[in-house]
Amino acid sequence: WTKYRDLALIGVMIGAGLKVSHVSRLTLNCIDMVEERIDLSLPGHTHRARILAFAVAPIKAWLSVQEQLHGGRLEGTAKVFEADRSMGFGRTSAHVTLSSSSIHRRTERLLKQAGISGDRASAQTLRNTYAALLIEGGANDELLIDFLGLQASVTAKRLRESYTKSVHASQFTEEKA
Repeated sequence: WTKYRDLALIGVMIGAGLKVSHVSRLTLNCIDMVEERIDLSLPGHTHRARILAFAVAPIKAWLSVQEQLHGGRLEGTAKVFEADRSMGFGRTSAHVTLSSSSIHRRTERLLKQAGISGDRASAQTLRNTYAALLIEGGANDELLIDFLGLQASVTAKRLRESYTKSVHASQFTEEKA
């Protein structure tokens, strides 16, 4: 089951732009697979991440496996990403939530297995990729704020400018080669 969990873990970061802190506290009632979104809104702060099409299947598969693991008795407040502790260090519980450090380590390991390595291979890179896919797909600043849970419109503008600079820099490098 850990393979399903790990694919969904990568899916919510690159396919819904979640930060590690979001992933570690994500509960089942935050995920709406009918609307294909994850709602992390708080009072006075909107954050409704759209799940991109390629991430829907792995997330659905993990949710189905998780339901089977728990015999269909999952509460909406149950954490989405759990760790397997069936063999671990004298813990009394067989299942606990993945910690932020576990999510970081697991993400780096999965990226390395995919052939993606280096200083910039991290959970933040996956979130940045999500932002880039949104920008490439024509998302305006308002959608970037909503889908990424940004606090200010200036952050969306800076994100767009940074993306544009990186695209131009990579095109320039390709032209020189």
